[in-house]
Amino acid sequence: MNEKILTLGTLVRTLREKKAYSQDDLAWKSNSSRTFLQHVERGRKRDLRLSTIEKLCAGLGLSVCEFLHIYYCSNEPGNTNKPQGGSNTNHV
Repeated sequence: MNEKILTLGTLVRTLREKKAYSQDDLAWKSNSSRTFLQHVERGRKRDLRLSTIEKLCAGLGLSVCEFLHIYYCSNEPGNTNKPQGGSNTNHV
């Protein structure tokens, strides 16, 4: 199996860049530090608490459900598409 697995950190960086946010912007919006965000994006911080994922999602303007959907769909076998940002639909 020679498939590239998208990490949570890579997804955070991709979504942040798609929104044209700097690391400082997302750190401020998610009530985190830029250093912490750097560690997440570089894969140095791998075991994220749900509360941390919630804060990052809020900063990115996504629900946790949308974020995890993007993450899992991007890691499906045979999927070579880049992750897409969240939709404007409301999930109930």
